[in-house]
Amino acid sequence: MDQHRPRFIAVAKFLPKSSPRKLLRSVFGLPAQKRTEINLSLADQATRELSLADQATRESSQKDHPNFAQASTTRQKSQAQFLELGPQADLETLRALAQPASDPTAWLALQHDKALLADVYGNFIPFTEQSGHQIALRGALGANALRPDRESALLSAFLARAKSTRAVPVFYQANAATLAAVNLAALNNGRKRPFVAYKLGEEALLALADFDLAAPAYSGIRYSVRKAEKAGMRFEFCAKANAELLAQCAAISQEWLRARGAREKGFSLGRFYPPALLDMPMALVYLGDAMVAFANVLPSGDCSVLAVDLMRHSDLAPRGAMDLLFAKLILWAKVQGFQDFSFGMSPLKDVATLTDRHTHRGSWPKLARLLDRKGERFYNFRGLRAFKEKWHPNWTPRYMLVPARRHALPALIACTWVICFAPSKTIGLGKCFAPSKTIGLGKVFCAK
Repeated sequence: MDQHRPRFIAVAKFLPKSSPRKLLRSVFGLPAQKRTEINLSLADQATRELSLADQATRESSQKDHPNFAQASTTRQKSQAQFLELGPQADLETLRALAQPASDPTAWLALQHDKALLADVYGNFIPFTEQSGHQIALRGALGANALRPDRESALLSAFLARAKSTRAVPVFYQANAATLAAVNLAALNNGRKRPFVAYKLGEEALLALADFDLAAPAYSGIRYSVRKAEKAGMRFEFCAKANAELLAQCAAISQEWLRARGAREKGFSLGRFYPPALLDMPMALVYLGDAMVAFANVLPSGDCSVLAVDLMRHSDLAPRGAMDLLFAKLILWAKVQGFQDFSFGMSPLKDVATLTDRHTHRGSWPKLARLLDRKGERFYNFRGLRAFKEKWHPNWTPRYMLVPARRHALPALIACTWVICFAPSKTIGLGKCFAPSKTIGLGKVFCAK
């Protein structure tokens, strides 16, 4: 075989740079020692297949035992611990899952553009599918007392689902703690290499205990609020939005979108979806008797974080309407005992990869700078960042997690598509688990 080795290398040079060329180089272009290791790995694989066949034979011989059927049923019930809800699940079920979550992002599950993979404890992962990618929003969401073992089990089930459908698992807007939990779950599933983290931006969190509107740092905001109040604007907080109130907000939302030539987005960004906004808190600004601005409020289940999603105003709103809305809402949250106020993520803020050798290198920061310069016509990156920075928040990095570096750009394109162009697209689910029984609108599945 060694005397024919140069001939195979010469043939590989004329092949395109794709998998056939890599295959020829990996098999025929390797030294004899490496080929021996490959043969040994194939032998180990054959041994595992024989052991599995022997195990199947033993199980078939045990079926005649009177207690075998009962033991098998008990084992299946113990494994069936994950519930998969489609994107058109019942709103009451989604509210019951999102209400106790410590992350306000859980309320985006009511938008009917994501599926949920949940466990029996009420923890869940919102996700969608696009172009061979299984994209999770942040990670495992649940109560503040989310146990590490339950989080790891839920993440393992999510990775097993992606493996069964041959999809690339992606975690969008994950933090450093989620990165550690995902790597632990991947290690338990037999993965040797950790996930690669690419920074998407930073989330603005304002510590309400340190917030004082009378401080010198907020002199510009105080001036804007006083000017708005002199113009006749006033703030109101609505604990539960009704249909009449949402009709007024819908007119403002359509006017806001039409003035900017924009369309509704989805997945990680909320859209004006009345079924999800009904009975939810709203922050409102009135000019006389007419509503001129609104924002929907997303409280966490443990009252630790208060967030806003939609922030829209009409063309009739005087300058300073949004400053008045946020200032009054932040003061209200501080009185109610919330610890932090979230302004959401600021995309492309200090973007760089998290890996050691490629920090602030490679094409990822260059792509971020290009989008920051040329992407203003699609998204107001700089304006949104400037509005959040004037509140002097603490910045928390958010990442996109992918299995390998080669998945970064396709995963980013898939995430952009589901956010900007497919907010209401129905996704196909239920292809990777063995269903055991149906519960409500979802199915209980056994993770392979």
